[in-house]
Amino acid sequence: MTTVAPWLRLLVTIVPLMLHALPGMAEEQTGVLGSPGATRTIDGKQLPPPPPKFGGKIARNAAQSKPWWPPASRRPRARPTCS
Repeated sequence: MTTVAPWLRLLVTIVPLMLHALPGMAEEQTGVLGSPGATRTIDGKQLPPPPPKFGGKIARNAAQSKPWWPPASRRPRARPTCS
Protein backbone atom coordinates (compact mmCIF):
# COMPACT_ATOMS: atom_id res chain seq x y z
CA MET A 1 0.00 0.00 0.00
CA THR A 2 1.38 3.43 -0.97
CA THR A 3 1.01 6.60 1.04
CA VAL A 4 0.37 10.01 -0.49
CA ALA A 5 2.71 12.78 0.54
CA PRO A 6 0.99 15.47 2.64
CA TRP A 7 2.08 18.26 0.26
CA LEU A 8 0.53 16.39 -2.70
CA ARG A 9 -2.75 15.98 -0.82
CA LEU A 10 -2.70 19.70 -0.02
CA LEU A 11 -1.95 20.57 -3.65
CA VAL A 12 -4.81 18.42 -4.92
CA THR A 13 -7.16 20.23 -2.51
CA ILE A 14 -6.01 23.82 -3.09
CA VAL A 15 -5.56 23.95 -6.89
CA PRO A 16 -9.23 23.31 -7.76
CA LEU A 17 -10.28 25.97 -5.25
CA MET A 18 -7.90 28.49 -6.81
CA LEU A 19 -9.11 27.70 -10.33
CA HIS A 20 -12.71 28.09 -9.19
CA ALA A 21 -11.92 31.58 -7.83
CA LEU A 22 -10.22 32.88 -11.01
CA PRO A 23 -13.37 33.90 -12.94
CA GLY A 24 -14.55 35.91 -9.95
CA MET A 25 -11.36 37.97 -9.87
CA ALA A 26 -12.09 39.68 -13.18
CA GLU A 27 -15.42 41.20 -12.20
CA GLU A 28 -16.99 41.69 -8.79
CA GLN A 29 -20.66 42.53 -8.31
CA THR A 30 -22.29 44.15 -5.31
CA GLY A 31 -26.01 44.41 -4.66
CA VAL A 32 -28.78 42.49 -6.37
CA LEU A 33 -28.22 42.32 -10.13
CA GLY A 34 -31.04 44.24 -11.81
CA SER A 35 -31.70 46.58 -8.89
CA PRO A 36 -30.90 50.31 -9.19
CA GLY A 37 -28.15 50.09 -6.52
CA ALA A 38 -26.15 47.23 -8.07
CA THR A 39 -22.51 47.90 -9.01
CA ARG A 40 -19.74 45.94 -10.70
CA THR A 41 -15.98 46.32 -10.60
CA ILE A 42 -14.36 45.98 -14.03
CA ASP A 43 -10.77 45.21 -14.99
CA GLY A 44 -10.54 48.20 -17.36
CA LYS A 45 -9.28 46.31 -20.42
CA GLN A 46 -12.29 47.45 -22.45
CA LEU A 47 -13.76 50.90 -21.92
CA PRO A 48 -16.66 51.35 -21.85
CA PRO A 49 -17.38 47.85 -20.54
CA PRO A 50 -19.71 45.67 -22.58
CA PRO A 51 -23.31 45.89 -21.40
CA PRO A 52 -24.66 42.92 -19.45
CA LYS A 53 -27.48 40.81 -20.79
CA PHE A 54 -30.94 42.34 -20.13
CA GLY A 55 -32.56 40.56 -17.21
CA GLY A 56 -35.99 42.19 -17.18
CA LYS A 57 -39.18 41.38 -19.01
CA ILE A 58 -40.88 43.61 -21.58
CA ALA A 59 -44.60 42.91 -21.77
CA ARG A 60 -47.63 44.60 -23.29
CA ASN A 61 -48.15 46.91 -20.28
CA ALA A 62 -46.21 48.10 -17.22
CA ALA A 63 -48.07 45.83 -14.79
CA GLN A 64 -46.91 42.71 -16.64
CA SER A 65 -43.36 43.98 -17.24
CA LYS A 66 -40.40 43.45 -14.91
CA PRO A 67 -37.95 46.38 -14.50
CA TRP A 68 -34.18 45.83 -14.68
CA TRP A 69 -31.22 48.20 -14.38
CA PRO A 70 -27.68 47.46 -15.55
CA PRO A 71 -25.09 47.62 -12.75
CA ALA A 72 -23.02 50.79 -12.49
CA SER A 73 -19.37 50.18 -13.41
CA ARG A 74 -16.65 51.08 -10.92
CA ARG A 75 -12.86 50.94 -11.08
CA PRO A 76 -11.05 48.50 -8.76
CA ARG A 77 -10.31 49.92 -5.31
CA ALA A 78 -6.67 48.86 -5.29
CA ARG A 79 -5.79 50.76 -8.47
CA PRO A 80 -4.28 54.22 -7.93
CA THR A 81 -6.04 57.20 -9.52
CA CYS A 82 -2.87 58.79 -10.93
CA SER A 83 0.30 57.30 -12.39
